[in-house]
Amino acid sequence: MLFLGKLRRLLGRHKKKSLLFLILTLVLVVTPFVLAPFYIYTRFNQETPIAELVFDRIDSQHYQAILFTGDFCTPERYEIWGDQWQLDAQFAKPKGWAVMLGLSSYYRLDRLSGRYRLISDQNSKKLFSHDLTPNLVFDFFSSTEVQGETAYLWDTIFGSSVFIGIDINKRYVVYNTEDAIIVRTVER
Repeated sequence: MLFLGKLRRLLGRHKKKSLLFLILTLVLVVTPFVLAPFYIYTRFNQETPIAELVFDRIDSQHYQAILFTGDFCTPERYEIWGDQWQLDAQFAKPKGWAVMLGLSSYYRLDRLSGRYRLISDQNSKKLFSHDLTPNLVFDFFSSTEVQGETAYLWDTIFGSSVFIGIDINKRYVVYNTEDAIIVRTVER
């Protein structure tokens, strides 16, 4: 009670300064709570393009895939069999608190392959996969320190894939999100 009495006397003498101080304090305290949902929404709904693919038909269920990654300037060409394509990636998802501090998910493209819509075709026709994994001195995804109970930053490491039917009139853009990779199509 003694403290409240002193505070009232102090505020009574300096009303304008006290009111300004109170308003600034409220703004500083309330602002993070008002802006936090927008920050969280932006962080968890962010999509970053990581690859683009287009296809040229070679024969029936046989295509040349043209893949752009990195700076999207240098195409890589791969033969694909099937009527669908599949892109696999290894994916590391950070823990929620690490995302709030600015850490983003981490991915590495792993494999490009063809698929068939029909299981009978998948089990009987030609299949071929292309390794997209770079040769690295330290392989983040095989390290046991970044996963498990002792991992402080990373929640989990898993595989993520996208697949969709091949249309030579479409361009496929693959995006990295906070949870996986996704694909969107646009006209070629």
